[in-house]
Amino acid sequence: MDFKEYKEYHESFMQNNNGTTAFHTFLTIVPSFFTTFLYTLAVATNTFTCISIPMQFLQEFVILVVPVIASVTILNDFMLQINIALLVVCLPLFIFHMKDRVHIEPFIQIPTRPMQYLTVGRSVVNLLTCLCILAVDFQIFPRNLAKTETFGYGLMDTGVGLYVMINGGVSAEARKQKHEKLTLMRVKKILIGTSPLIFLGLIRFFLVKEIDYQTHISEYGVHWNFFMTLASVKLFGSLLLEMLPSPKYAHYMAITCLCLHEMSLQLGLSQYVMNADVSRETSFINANREGIVSIPGYVSIYLLSIWLGSQIQFHGKDTIRPKELLNVVGKITFISFFLWKMIYVCDKMFGTSRRLANMGYCFWITSLGATMIVLFMLLEIFILFVKFDQKELNQGQNERKSESNANIKQLDRLKYVPLIFEAINYNALLFFLVANLMTGAVNLLFQTMLLSDVASLSIIGYYAFTLLMIMVFLYENNIKLKFW
Repeated sequence: MDFKEYKEYHESFMQNNNGTTAFHTFLTIVPSFFTTFLYTLAVATNTFTCISIPMQFLQEFVILVVPVIASVTILNDFMLQINIALLVVCLPLFIFHMKDRVHIEPFIQIPTRPMQYLTVGRSVVNLLTCLCILAVDFQIFPRNLAKTETFGYGLMDTGVGLYVMINGGVSAEARKQKHEKLTLMRVKKILIGTSPLIFLGLIRFFLVKEIDYQTHISEYGVHWNFFMTLASVKLFGSLLLEMLPSPKYAHYMAITCLCLHEMSLQLGLSQYVMNADVSRETSFINANREGIVSIPGYVSIYLLSIWLGSQIQFHGKDTIRPKELLNVVGKITFISFFLWKMIYVCDKMFGTSRRLANMGYCFWITSLGATMIVLFMLLEIFILFVKFDQKELNQGQNERKSESNANIKQLDRLKYVPLIFEAINYNALLFFLVANLMTGAVNLLFQTMLLSDVASLSIIGYYAFTLLMIMVFLYENNIKLKFW
């Protein structure tokens, strides 16, 4: 098949997808929690002892990455059974290790910096996104997980939304107790902060046009792309936040913005975006209506994530007790349940659309992100219970040291984040950029849609291995690449 025919075939194959269900999407994502649970428990109990960095990398790749690849390819039809099996394995292990440790809760100290559960959550989102952007170009990737054409739930639909949410939750804005007064200098600083994303968006557009790379226009539009959406969200989200006294009020701004956005969609904006008869050649706005119209929805997700991030801040404390973190877990769990209920309410009323970033989509993304953060919070509490050194505490007490001094000595040993996740988080944007470049290279070298399942899995596996190996090399050598 020649280049032009294959390009048309590839683009047509990506069209008219109606997706799957919100629950199936969650089932595809949540195995990453179970595998992280099993691996971190094995390390905490010295089941795995890594002699070298290469050996640790191989262990983590097999246990943490290979299952994700399988979940989005050959095993996706069995996600319910796989999750039940993983739960059956993990739940008894949790009970076994906790039953004799509940009494030590007063002695456990959880470091507030860094928040390791956010590191894990952010890395899982990045890993899943970067695996899917290549896997979707192969026939082995289930079509119901690809981006939906108009309304519906697809795993690929979560990519930009979860990326916005997880980065909002760990941003500097979420950590502030109060915001600075909005001045021209502050606006200039915000503009400078978003300029690299705009630059990356322009570079991507020109590269795609130059090599005539296959694109699905209904994703963002003709000129718009992922980086331009991120830049717009960062710009408008930051400006709106500056109008508030504290990030703890960001949810009010988010709900207001989301309601106005949904009202506009219902008053005709939705039909304008979805109408295929509207020519893309008449104006820049018409050409990029998906990307432009969806901005208020993504800004709402960003503001909600800022608010959620502000709820897990413990200002003035270096460590907290498990009960304090469990109180936050309970609050976010309640919010998550409410949002899951709202998904189905919105689905009946308006539908769920990534192209519009409407209310249903925003609630769906926020509920997914909040649920995963809750799970990783619980994992952190569990791992710190398992890693607690009772002997050292007793020794410290015998030497008449304070409990805090005895516990502080353990903090360096309480790090549990896998090497691969640390490496992804260390160069998060670079990880995504390299993944995009490698995805483009694979698509230029191979006609991916025509490859067998074995060849497809081999290429996806080699891509993931190489990408992560680069990130681990940079992390181990303290090379943090930042261009701004």
